[in-house]
Amino acid sequence: MDRAVVLIGVSKTGDCPALQAVHPGVQRMAQWARSQGMTEENKRLRVLTDETAEVRAHQITDVIEAIVARTTVEQLIVYFSGHGVNNHYSEYWLLSRAPGNANEAINVKPSLELAKFCGIGHVVVISDACRTAAHGIQALQISGSVMFPNESVTEEEQSVDVFYACARGRPACEVKDLIGAAREYSGIYTEVLTECLNGDHAELLEEDDEDSTRGLVRPKRLKNYLQNKVPERLRSKIGRELLISQIPDAQINSHNTWLSRISGYSATASQVIPVSRSPWISPFRFSEALVAHAMANDVQQWRQVLTSAATVPSIAPLKEATETYLPSFGPTHFETRCGFKLRGAQVEQVYCYGTKINIVDSDGSLIRVEPLSKYKALVLIELRNGTGVVMPAIPDFIGALIFDQNELVSVSYEPSSNTSRWNEYARRQEEFRMLRASIAASIGLGLFRLTVDEALTLIRQLRIAEGVDPSLALYVAYACHDLQRRDLIKKIGSDLSADLGVTFFDVGLLGGDQGEDRSNSNLVTPPFPMLAQGWPLLPAFHAKCSALLNTLHLHLLPSVWTLFDQRGVARLKAAITAGEIR
Repeated sequence: MDRAVVLIGVSKTGDCPALQAVHPGVQRMAQWARSQGMTEENKRLRVLTDETAEVRAHQITDVIEAIVARTTVEQLIVYFSGHGVNNHYSEYWLLSRAPGNANEAINVKPSLELAKFCGIGHVVVISDACRTAAHGIQALQISGSVMFPNESVTEEEQSVDVFYACARGRPACEVKDLIGAAREYSGIYTEVLTECLNGDHAELLEEDDEDSTRGLVRPKRLKNYLQNKVPERLRSKIGRELLISQIPDAQINSHNTWLSRISGYSATASQVIPVSRSPWISPFRFSEALVAHAMANDVQQWRQVLTSAATVPSIAPLKEATETYLPSFGPTHFETRCGFKLRGAQVEQVYCYGTKINIVDSDGSLIRVEPLSKYKALVLIELRNGTGVVMPAIPDFIGALIFDQNELVSVSYEPSSNTSRWNEYARRQEEFRMLRASIAASIGLGLFRLTVDEALTLIRQLRIAEGVDPSLALYVAYACHDLQRRDLIKKIGSDLSADLGVTFFDVGLLGGDQGEDRSNSNLVTPPFPMLAQGWPLLPAFHAKCSALLNTLHLHLLPSVWTLFDQRGVARLKAAITAGEIR
């Protein structure tokens, strides 16, 4: 297999403290690459670090473009060690001139999207960087650059695997070994990763079908091993109980491939990787268990899992969010059979083109939408703090919006109780609220994952339910996108159109409908992503938008669901009043 590796290390950027473990980590990865036959001499190894000079975005794109242009490379591994931030639910690697130069960062999500069509059969991206929220004006305005060519070499998606050193919102730790003699700084993730790639953990290896004396490190098994081993290593390095945690994340889409080939393999030395005795200690496992029991409508087991987490600090945020999103609130119907109800925020004004809307209570928490003459209407909800959100008003549904600390964290649509849809919902409302709470809490913390079988089951359940809470379709669409199953996303879109007469922008985008001018579409709503994680994908999908929509990303606020600042609200108000978007 023709393979290549690009190693990037940036220890210093902006006002961030210098990272001590970056260069040693890159050196470890380089040593491993050479042992696998990828060297500087055969141009299969490229190293870009700031040991002697700045690392710039164009250097990275030039190196990857040259590798892609060879057309012979079958596997490309891109590794980064340095500072990272999470901004509007995209990942950014900060390069030497960031954040002062907004382009001098790597925007990871659209890079992964373009990697699928670059012509290389298997792309692996490894990120040993923090995924904490961006703070300050400079960091929030980082736009970044994509590191793969912005052109499709192939129409069929190729496998892209991504390994993260930590969960979203968490730091990637480098610590000084307080137990060992050297007392050197080490990046915990890279330390364990390189041990695994070098074959130091025999239980991780699988026998090579072509040669029984060689062992293979495969992506899926490596993912599971790292999730167990990295927290253990961090605990051993610190030498005491941890006040922080680091549990790696990964999304694996490849099949029957490998990352490392080790000579001297012995089947007797290889053992089955033990399953953790504390199945809920990981937020990912906790999320998986909640979603699985909710899908099975197993209320008793679901509540048992939730209760079992009471004393586990690492999963407290997920438990609390799930319990917060679970209860229903506000009225179950409006006379007009359409409207919105809010919790955690108050409405100042509402705007809509072509349909009458009213704030019907003094608290500013209830919005009534008059009967709709069309399938949909867009409502701009301006909050009393000046921020705002655009939501589709869907006939026969009440939209429920939950805000927490000025962030829109949950959106759901429940049938109005005076419609024909209500009986189906009432029969299964506990099941749907349980499922929605589990998924909304998980996606807000970056923990939501589905297997292909689970995605198929959910799509089938949503179809049988005849549109009960169509917001669930958005969550499932993004999970299918992570699975690289565009066919399933298209199915979700067609089901929404058949049931509601419309589909959501996010579903159309993820389904690969790049050519449509969504700003004028009567079938797609709204004319931009509803979930904030969709915005960074717009350039990679070549989405066609109006001049107004092309600048709205500058007015996004940190939020799970798309939320605009005061200037964004003002621009949207003018556009809706003029009928530019409706």
